[in-house]
Parts: sequence; C-alpha cells; structure tokens
Amino acid sequence: MRIFSTIPPEIIAKPDELARLATGYLHAVVAVNRLIMRRVAVPWLVDSGIRWRREPWSGHIEEFANYLTCLRRGWGDCDDIAGIRVAERKERLGDENCKFEIYWREDPVTGMPGFHAMVYPGRICFPGDSTLPEDPSRWLGMGAI
Repeated sequence: MRIFSTIPPEIIAKPDELARLATGYLHAVVAVNRLIMRRVAVPWLVDSGIRWRREPWSGHIEEFANYLTCLRRGWGDCDDIAGIRVAERKERLGDENCKFEIYWREDPVTGMPGFHAMVYPGRICFPGDSTLPEDPSRWLGMGAI
C-alpha cells in the first residue's frame, strides 16, 4: 500500500514546521520497520548493502521509504536510513528510548540548505556502543557534514 500526502507550501513553508511534520511521517515508518523486523529475516543495516543516496526526485517529492523498499532498490536517503536504524535499535537491541531528530542544515555535497535525520541512542546496548548521536547515513556513504 502507498500513502500519499501533500503539504501546501504557501501555508507550511518554514523549515521548522516542515521538520515537525516530517517527524510524524518518520515515526510511522519506524513502526512499519519494527513490524518488518519481527516478520522478515532482514540483515542488520550495516550488513544490508544499502547505500546512502539522495532521492532522484529530491526537492519535489519526499518519500519516507521502509526497510524492504530500501533493500529492494539498494539505497535510501537520510530519513529512510535513520528510520531503519531507530527501528533496529528498538526492536533488536531493546533500546526503546532511541529516537531520531530531523533538522535543517547545509548539505555537505551541494552547499544548499536541506533537512537531515540523525539517530540518538537512548542507552548503551553493547560493548563499544555509546549514547552519542549516530549518523548512519555517513556510515553508508553520505559525505561529511
């Protein structure tokens, strides 16, 4: 099933308003990814073969893709990847306090302003883990911020 929604730019155009709306969409994708992880044998994100890639329709359409979509096509953008990682920490590591944040920043590749999603672990789950922010998009090929 596909769900589409439109946001009227003449009414909602401020970056902080858009980030709050995007946060709601990404919460739904995290819930979908958790169900996928319960029902399908999917690899850990770092072993999945998924690479970070800007959406080809970027600037016109924002897609919040689930884990299976990213696996099938081999890529996801930062919100897709953050949604997978948060679900993974919650579902597989029991880190129920893990969360994400979507914020406005300058794109490291183009220099243009845009949104970025980061993961904030809620607790240490294994040796070498930390509660410092994670940027799984960087792990999977996105340029440095």
